[in-house]
Amino acid sequence: MTSLKKMGFQALRMDNSTQCALARFSRSAIKSSRNWDLARQQQGRKYVALKAFPQFWSSEPTIKRYKQMAPLIAKADHPGGQRIRGMLDSFTVGKNDFLVLSPVQMSFDDLLLLKLMASGRGFDEDFVKAVTRELLLAVSFLHAEVDIIHTQIHATNLFLGVDERSGNFLEELAEAEFAYPSSRRIVTPEHTVCASTIMDPREGPLLLSSFSLARCGGRKLGTTEMLEICSPEVMLRTEWSFPIDIWSVGLLAWKLFGMGSLFTPQYWHDLDSGATHLAQMIAVLGPPPASLLRRSQKRSAQFWDEKAQNRFIMFTGIVEEIGVVSELNPNDETGGTSLKISLPETSNLLADCNLGDSIAINGVCLTVTQFETSPPYFKVGVAPETLRITNLGSLAQDSRVNLERAVRADTRMGGHFVQGHVDTTATILAVTPDGNALTFRFGPRDAAVLRYIVYKGYVALDGTSLTVTKVNDEEGWWEVMLISYTQEKVVVAGKKPGDTVNVEVDMMAKYAEKSLAGFLSGSGGVPLEKMVERIVAAGLGGKS
Repeated sequence: MTSLKKMGFQALRMDNSTQCALARFSRSAIKSSRNWDLARQQQGRKYVALKAFPQFWSSEPTIKRYKQMAPLIAKADHPGGQRIRGMLDSFTVGKNDFLVLSPVQMSFDDLLLLKLMASGRGFDEDFVKAVTRELLLAVSFLHAEVDIIHTQIHATNLFLGVDERSGNFLEELAEAEFAYPSSRRIVTPEHTVCASTIMDPREGPLLLSSFSLARCGGRKLGTTEMLEICSPEVMLRTEWSFPIDIWSVGLLAWKLFGMGSLFTPQYWHDLDSGATHLAQMIAVLGPPPASLLRRSQKRSAQFWDEKAQNRFIMFTGIVEEIGVVSELNPNDETGGTSLKISLPETSNLLADCNLGDSIAINGVCLTVTQFETSPPYFKVGVAPETLRITNLGSLAQDSRVNLERAVRADTRMGGHFVQGHVDTTATILAVTPDGNALTFRFGPRDAAVLRYIVYKGYVALDGTSLTVTKVNDEEGWWEVMLISYTQEKVVVAGKKPGDTVNVEVDMMAKYAEKSLAGFLSGSGGVPLEKMVERIVAAGLGGKS
């Protein structure tokens, strides 16, 4: 149990005189880092839960919030009040504060882990919908009746409680603990480490808990504690309020499907730069509305210009125009390679163009170095590395190319998010007519990209967002279909077997891979150790 630290905790012995008059402890959560235990009062034999605060963490804000909610919960005028985990009492031992809370079975984080271990899948849609409805009632109570923002709604703060539907759950757990005590290691006479107890969950109420970071209502500035559930307002350092809790509910619903965290910022200091987190948000939701950017001018200026143009460039894979290579200079005035792309007279591609803007040419993000609107053309420089990785080196005079401008924050989105960073090229293996459609089969130069290409997933080919219709990993190919309309709008339709296309795989597939790799290996192997601990604990629990 590597995450359980003695530092900061006061030893609590059985002969301590406390308001709770404790009889026995049984740690009733899977995770070793959980700092609450099941206890039974000596008088009244009532089961309660203890939450211990480290010496460096004040319990005052939490107690204040619970006392603020207590009379409102007792009134029971709002159905959400019964979905808040109640505080029964509080006391201090040494330098540590303790809360006495209503007992629960386990957190939804633990519940999800059990589901994944048992079936390999998360919860079904009906279950997630039911949890979301119950949780929204609790959030409505906090917002409307108590006037507080929770700020930390995630699976570890949401619990499966105990009521009449749970039967004799607590009694059975206590009897099992007395009969077969949990494994424990005595480090010193004052320091004993107890193993967690794995339980089969019963029916019970949903309870929202943990109010140490809750904030009074109204508009706030500053960050919230858990980075992966930070809302766009928090990331952009603008004012935020009650809606950030609704954002967290949505992220929790996604996680309960067993799909992990929707956003996976890697480091706490990423809150200072925010690029990774914001890029992931945009990849899923599209660009932030201009109204939000205006509220956060100082922060948004790091990523968007005054025209709401993305400073970290992205595209959609929806081709705006087909241009023609009218000049290819392998040794321009800078000593490099440049392309001149001519446009139709009716083109509006350069209507809002500025020097330094980004335009994707066959899916390659390039910078405009010169342009004219009449007749319309623009020039770009091409680096040697770009010529080696992409198919731009095979372009010739009069070659047709796909063109797309970088997306704006107020752009209506289509396709999927494309970065303009080509991963590899692929060769057309076959072109097969299918009615008025064409099926193209591709074989990549770098077979490693196949792990990111999935059936019905996205792939950008020469900058065109297309849906994968078939994949064969063993033979190393995938297929896409071009309908008749698309054939008229993109250059891929005019290519034949043996020709090449630029390939950029879906960035979300890369994020998913990185997230999974982090979970399995982690920094210093800690997540892997936790996984092994849980599996071993599950095995031991099954034998007891």
